[in-house]
Amino acid sequence: RTMASAPSRTRKCKLLFTGDEGVGKHTLRAFLTGEEEKREKHEITQWNHRTVRQEDCKMIDREVDGIEFRLNLHLDSGESTCHTPYRIMNIIVILYDPNDDLSLRNVKNWNEELDRYTSHNVLRAVVCNKVDTLEGGKEKMESKFEGMKLYHISSKTGAGVEEFLSDILRDWLLSLSNTNVGPQLLAKDSIPPPKKKEGILDRLFVRGRELDKKKEDK
Repeated sequence: RTMASAPSRTRKCKLLFTGDEGVGKHTLRAFLTGEEEKREKHEITQWNHRTVRQEDCKMIDREVDGIEFRLNLHLDSGESTCHTPYRIMNIIVILYDPNDDLSLRNVKNWNEELDRYTSHNVLRAVVCNKVDTLEGGKEKMESKFEGMKLYHISSKTGAGVEEFLSDILRDWLLSLSNTNVGPQLLAKDSIPPPKKKEGILDRLFVRGRELDKKKEDK
């Protein structure tokens, strides 16, 4: 007789890196996966729509505070016209380059776009990448941006990357504990299933049972 294996406690999570072109999304994912960056910086402009293709998804495993995570790391092309990926993500991270004022200003635009195309269950954060290129090696270290947590990292040197990832996964688990939907459901679908509408037959059935009960009581 074989014993049933214990259910897996691995948390599955879909994470999307978005932001303007050239802010280091590919470099950040390459650092996390341990792979060399396979795309040139501007090769992404060949994409006609913002899409997240299955073959462009990379999977990594991480352990945080004794909890195992399986992460699907997706990239946003930085172009517009297609918002489907937002709806299936659990975490979305907006990156900007501190040397590029336009990418910083556009963080607000990205966030407004997420307001329109994501559910309230999607966790968001902002990452200031390429801090190794700043004069003196750092900038004014704010902790919030547009109401979201702000992290300062270098995807080139790896400074702050693992700390950022661990912290945002803790926040994601905490956000799940504050909802009425279990983490497995959210990890799979991101959006809770709609409640079943009660039809007129259902109401008549319930009303009939109530009348029967009153007769029995008499």
